[in-house]
Amino acid sequence: MTQPIDMSFLIDALEDHSSMASCYLDKQTGEILRISEDETEEEKKPFYDQIDAFPDRYAHIEPLDSSTSFRIMEDFVQGLPEDEGRRSLERALSWKKPFSNFKNALMEMPEIRSLWHKFHEVRMTALAKEWLEDEGIK
Repeated sequence: MTQPIDMSFLIDALEDHSSMASCYLDKQTGEILRISEDETEEEKKPFYDQIDAFPDRYAHIEPLDSSTSFRIMEDFVQGLPEDEGRRSLERALSWKKPFSNFKNALMEMPEIRSLWHKFHEVRMTALAKEWLEDEGIK
């Protein structure tokens, strides 16, 4: 690898559950390539031709499964003090659509939301580094 990887782009790719794009890491440049499903086959063809021609150069970035993302939220909540904020987040995680409920509950608690963003960044950075290591990238 000749160029550093922008960890925020890698984290975004690991969290992209939209099914609207495929993401690849160019191991030579550190660039994250995003191939959108909105692009025509003609627009996608150069990307896929490049990936097919040099398969060892590109690593497909598979998004984290939702259970991993859910576990991160659970771990965060378990680390909070026993108070109404924690109970509110525990309820949000127990309902249907826990991801959006969690996000909505945090909107009502700016102090906890700030803690969540820091916790999430640390955990996702660790997972991104683990992904890179699994791909043999330093």
